[in-house]
Amino acid sequence: MTKKPMTAADVARIQRATAKANGGIIPKGSFAARAQRILAKKPITAADVARIKSATAKANGGIIPKGSFAARAESELAKKAKK
Repeated sequence: MTKKPMTAADVARIQRATAKANGGIIPKGSFAARAQRILAKKPITAADVARIKSATAKANGGIIPKGSFAARAESELAKKAKK
């Protein structure tokens, strides 16, 4: 197994699988939640946000739910762009 940094797409895939297995909820303290927390500490790029949004929309019938990781990532990127 090769070691490589976890990407936003990796986290989105992990979260999608976790949410699907838990009725749409990502349990606090789960691997998916920890992965999201780690990713949140890394600078996020527009390409990362696009991949996260795409994966989220695909998993939710074309909709990006309000308050989802994808929505929060997009909001965070917009805030950073204003600075």
